[in-house]
Amino acid sequence: MKILMIDDTTTLNMALKDAFIQKGWAVTVANTDLNDSQSILDAGKYADDVDICLNNMYTPSNTQEKHGQARISDIFLDKWDLNSVKYIINMIDMSALIKAEDYEGDKQYRLDNVMFNAMTTVFNARADGPNVCNAYMDRDNMIEAHVKLFCHVIENSIQVWPSQLVLNKPLGDIA
Repeated sequence: MKILMIDDTTTLNMALKDAFIQKGWAVTVANTDLNDSQSILDAGKYADDVDICLNNMYTPSNTQEKHGQARISDIFLDKWDLNSVKYIINMIDMSALIKAEDYEGDKQYRLDNVMFNAMTTVFNARADGPNVCNAYMDRDNMIEAHVKLFCHVIENSIQVWPSQLVLNKPLGDIA
């Protein structure tokens, strides 16, 4: 398995990279700057050499143009058009719910705090591939659970591919 990670600087991303390497998967890190158009375009050069793009970096957009993470997804969708054996996992950070005011314009909320990501309209799978999964997670918590889930999804990608993943903390207090 050949995996492209857009970023490996957070605790979760470092743990994912280590787990992928332990499984013997080839990992390439693009270190893409999501606020730099050329850096985003450069990430696309890896498309022919990888099976999975882990679109795992989220930075609030500082411009009026489409968010960098959505642009990376578009690039890979276009390059992998009609290719049903390629996979994109868009990691969407639920921690924005904590300080939603920092993400104005990028996220939409309902009163009950269910998050809708304005970018996911671009993240919808196309009928003829590639396979797209939107993973809503909290990058600062439950690192081990996230790593196990992502490894499980990738290991089983030939048999089944989820379109959405949501990993939440258990409700209630742990005594």
